[in-house]
Amino acid sequence: MFQKIEKILRSNYFLYLFFIWIYKKFNFIFFIIEKKQFEFLYKIKQNFINYVILNIGSNYNQNCRIILNINKNFKILNFEPNNLRFQNNEFKKYTNVKNLNFGALNENISKKLYIPYYKGYALDSLGSLSKKNIKSYLRENNLDASKLIFKSKICKFVKLDKYFYKTFFLKIDTEGSEIKVLKGLKRTIKKYNPIILLESNGYKNDNNLSQLKIIEKFLKIYKYKKFTYQNNRFVPYEKNLKKRDIFFLSQLSFKYISN
Repeated sequence: MFQKIEKILRSNYFLYLFFIWIYKKFNFIFFIIEKKQFEFLYKIKQNFINYVILNIGSNYNQNCRIILNINKNFKILNFEPNNLRFQNNEFKKYTNVKNLNFGALNENISKKLYIPYYKGYALDSLGSLSKKNIKSYLRENNLDASKLIFKSKICKFVKLDKYFYKTFFLKIDTEGSEIKVLKGLKRTIKKYNPIILLESNGYKNDNNLSQLKIIEKFLKIYKYKKFTYQNNRFVPYEKNLKKRDIFFLSQLSFKYISN
């Protein structure tokens, strides 16, 4: 039900801006809507609590709040290249949470991040390295891209493998650059087999290939398959489920979860 409401809200610019304002103003509503996809965290084994969660593309840190509500002791690294998101200091009391003002890719580089604006208001949750991806999202939601102004800013991006984070969970939401983020974490994925959460979207690369299919093919190298979380367990993903968020796990990823 909540996904249907969210789809309606995202189909009109005024409603969409209201939707963003609601998320920022009333965090408990976001918690109600989004909590289900993180409920598996209740089952993380105690001996892995000291591993870190990589929250890549953290935006307003909505997901970080949900995760801390589930377990305030989780170690979380929030990556967000758009420094407007770091004007608040709400996590200063948490020594186990760190905000990092750069993004993740498969190389260390500075690149333009494009942010759409409607009547002077930033739709910064759609910030992307590609205007094409933003316009693709808008078309999917029947929104007219010609009503927007695109602004860009140079942001820092890093290949995260160089830090070799000991992680059990990767949450990646980067509006189309997810495959490059994953390629920048090849060693980490190979060694730690983390649970991976990605958003299903209709983005395509320059050769018109589905980016989700490219991600599937890449993760298959590490024996990952698609799952969804329902009825308190991971089950193989099926198209007819029409879930917006998709989990990827290998057999070794299940070691992090208690039965």
